Amino acid sequence: CVLKEGKDLAIIAIGSMVSTAVEVSSLLMKKAIRAAVINARFVTPLDGSVLEEICRTHKRIVTIEEGILEGGFGSAVLEFLERENIKGMRVKRIGLPDRFIEHGKREELFQKYNLTPAAICDVIIREVMEG
Repeated sequence: CVLKEGKDLAIIAIGSMVSTAVEVSSLLMKKAIRAAVINARFVTPLDGSVLEEICRTHKRIVTIEEGILEGGFGSAVLEFLERENIKGMRVKRIGLPDRFIEHGKREELFQKYNLTPAAICDVIIREVMEG
C-alpha cells in the first residue's frame, strides 16, 4: 500500500515503523529528497507485485523494521530480489542489531539504536543517497 509518492527512493516499512517512515519522508523532503513510503503490511507472504513495481520505479530501497535485521523483513526483501534476479538495486536495511536488546522505554531504545526519524533520515542521506 503506497502511502506517499516519491521518485528518489522507496521506504518500505512494516508494522509500527510505518508511521516513522512517513515522518522520515517528511524530513527528507526538507532536504529535497522525495521518498515514497510503502506499508508492507505483512512480512510473509511478501507482495511480489508491489516489490516488482517499486523496483521498476526506484533504484534505492530502504526497509525499516522494529525487529532484528538478520532473518527479518529486510532480509526477505533481499531474498526476493535475488530470487527474481532483480539487479541494480541499492538496498539499506534499518532495524535492530542481532544482539541482546536490554529492557527499557521504547523511545530510549529507539534513540540508542538509531531508530528515530531523525537518525534514520541521517542514515539515508549518508549511506543511501551519497554513499
